[in-house]
Amino acid sequence: MQKDIFLDLVKREYEGYATHMYLDSKGYVTIGIGILLKHASSASDFGVSFINRKTGKSATSKEVEQEWKNIHKLSKGRTLSYYFNNSSLDADEALLQVKFDELMQNALRDAKKFYPKYDLLPTPAQFALWDMSFNLGYSKLTKYQNLKKALEENDFEKASWSLDEMEYNLRGTTIFNHG
Repeated sequence: MQKDIFLDLVKREYEGYATHMYLDSKGYVTIGIGILLKHASSASDFGVSFINRKTGKSATSKEVEQEWKNIHKLSKGRTLSYYFNNSSLDADEALLQVKFDELMQNALRDAKKFYPKYDLLPTPAQFALWDMSFNLGYSKLTKYQNLKKALEENDFEKASWSLDEMEYNLRGTTIFNHG
């Protein structure tokens, strides 16, 4: 499977990309390519430095946490430019990429742990499982036992329906229905 194709798809079609904090479609404070920042403190403890756009200086932990709180109060579902105009800090792009790569590697490892025959799946199913692992985390992914059973049976339609049963939305795709 082409990792770069999947990462490009995630970036272009699903998550978007921003060096500033924004709200995702569910209203969670996010940065980079769909990297969730659960709390104000997680933004300052994230391991990525921020620069104040107005001063050009490194942001303090207090400034980063305040930025998180300001973004958290905004309306969800707006454009990235809306959040840019309502923010003042930008994260270091290179460090953001490193963090994203780490998270994606962890998600891939978890997808393979959940379904050991992962590499034998059709590419669209691999992408779907990797995406689920990235968005849910391993502990929530393990709740999808009907999905796992359907994958074992190579029944991709059933796999798709099992997602509906668990109310997991792969952004309106039929990625398990490959053919």
